[in-house]
Amino acid sequence: MKKVLIVLLLTTLTSCQDNETLSQDQAAQNLQDMFTEIESMVNSISCDNSEDWTFIGYGSKVCGGFVGYIAYPVFIDTQLFIELIEAHKQAQEDFNQKWQISSDCSLPNQPTEVLCDDGVPKFVY
Repeated sequence: MKKVLIVLLLTTLTSCQDNETLSQDQAAQNLQDMFTEIESMVNSISCDNSEDWTFIGYGSKVCGGFVGYIAYPVFIDTQLFIELIEAHKQAQEDFNQKWQISSDCSLPNQPTEVLCDDGVPKFVY
């Protein structure tokens, strides 16, 4: 798993260097790729005990606030996971500003807890 995270970080750093020459579609795809990698870190882990899971907000809406929430197990490298979430958030803020993205400014509901349902984390609101 650490090898995947290192590749993700290198890919992210490389893509950031080329951001000035990317089209809006390419930059949007890079954002999606970053988030897909983040999701793959947690989607590969079975949710067997709700007490081992928590959540964090991800992304950045134009008006402020998160795009959504993602559940993750507390036994992964949480420092690295949060750093990746923060890198994605910053990349989305930069994208929004560069491409003058507009938003409806609605905020997603914040979950109160994570429950495990057949190995999959589910939010309780």
